[in-house]
Amino acid sequence: MFENEPIMTAIITPFTDDDQIDFDALDKLADRLIHEHTNGFVVGATTGEAPTLTHDEKIALFQHFTKHVAGRASVVANVGTNSTAASVAFAKEVSAISGVDAVLAVNPFYNKPSQAGMVAHFEAIADASAVPVIIYNIPGRTVVKLDNDTLVQLAKYPNIGGVKQCTTVDDLATWFSTRRTTLPSTPVRTARRLVPLRAVPAE
Repeated sequence: MFENEPIMTAIITPFTDDDQIDFDALDKLADRLIHEHTNGFVVGATTGEAPTLTHDEKIALFQHFTKHVAGRASVVANVGTNSTAASVAFAKEVSAISGVDAVLAVNPFYNKPSQAGMVAHFEAIADASAVPVIIYNIPGRTVVKLDNDTLVQLAKYPNIGGVKQCTTVDDLATWFSTRRTTLPSTPVRTARRLVPLRAVPAE
């Protein structure tokens, strides 16, 4: 079923025994995954220790990773926080790194914003970024959920390029239907396998 569909991997950030990023191990893992047909990577997100990496570590990670991958796979760099101002500034900084193809921004966690508040949050990030923004809708971790109608609204905004959807099968089915009718160019990927929705709604 997945043979001809692109696979994106949320890659880990390995560390040495003295708590430094292990770039050698990271390179080996990236090479192995590319060899096994990974088409893209989400870097520095939750799987990649985003909550505990410092700003400087994230920048070093993105710079090293994009240089090592060197166009062999797409790179999505995580810039999202629960602060709109911080996310905007980081998106501007990270999107200027050569080789970053898109940035990932999560629902603002802990703050519990309204739907209108989240629209304003993501639109501000999109305005600041030099590359497309992928929204990460994961209410299980953030406690807030972008409703389907809100996602449709955001999908029409310039420079918002897709959504990583971690909700329900029903939500994914809605997106599948919506994409075919009004949003044919908006990629939708599931969190479990990161495959296009047209291949499978969820595992």
